[in-house]
Amino acid sequence: MYAVDLETRDEAEWFLATDPFAQVDLFERVMITRWRKACFDGECCL
Repeated sequence: MYAVDLETRDEAEWFLATDPFAQVDLFERVMITRWRKACFDGECCL
């Protein structure tokens, strides 16, 4: 599992396309999921 801080889905796809493990098909499956921090400094940001 990778958790990366990127601005766009295109950046995430580029990250995966250039990853050496992905280039040799070591991953069984790849999923890109947007995640956001729900709490910051004890305060809910949703």
